[in-house]
Amino acid sequence: MKKFLASILVICLMVSVAACGKGNTDVTEKNEPETTVSAQNETTEAPKETGKPASTGSVSLKDVMDHPVTPAEDFEYEEDEETGGIGIIDYQGNDDIVVIPDTIDGKPVTLVEKYSFNFGSTIKGIRISDNVKVVDEGAFGLNDNVEVVVFGTGVTKVGSSAFQDCVKLHTLILNDGLTSIDNLAFSGCVALKELEIPDSVTELINSPFFGLGKGFTVIGAAGSVAEEVALGNEVSFRAK
Repeated sequence: MKKFLASILVICLMVSVAACGKGNTDVTEKNEPETTVSAQNETTEAPKETGKPASTGSVSLKDVMDHPVTPAEDFEYEEDEETGGIGIIDYQGNDDIVVIPDTIDGKPVTLVEKYSFNFGSTIKGIRISDNVKVVDEGAFGLNDNVEVVVFGTGVTKVGSSAFQDCVKLHTLILNDGLTSIDNLAFSGCVALKELEIPDSVTELINSPFFGLGKGFTVIGAAGSVAEEVALGNEVSFRAK
């Protein structure tokens, strides 16, 4: 089933890339600044209490931040070969808010794998633990339920189409220390009205904001890669 869903997302990616045209801006600067942590991205360690029932209807940022850590047995996972940690493959629980644990089986959770929360996932909110380094290609792509996503402090890379066509995603909080955002990462997230890009981001590949238009605003440092790519993709930019 995952292979079928992956094929759907790949087709969407190919169509979107073909539509991007000459307006794309490719920034491939590879130098990564030192990781810093801002007040906006305080530790994502959740309260330890359990037994909170699944929420109904829309979820808020507070709902996600107050939610307890999701039990390890609710996930399908495997070893992350690159880091020796754990990669999340799928969520098999019934809650509509998910908080990825810092560790599973005594190993750090370092990867949200390809297509792990994509089409067919019923989650509405997710908090990513501080040990996660990569939110991989299409991790949430075509998910038409997710509304709120909060990164932990450790994410360094967002893969291509990671949030493509998440049409209900209205709140996405990225972390300082993030350095790379790949092609079409936020394409089609029509409910997302603004997104703050951390100063640590040095690589925004092609069209991460493709199709969001003038109703969407990128927030970032004046003169940054974020400003260059936003204006190159004809979306609004506001200096912070």
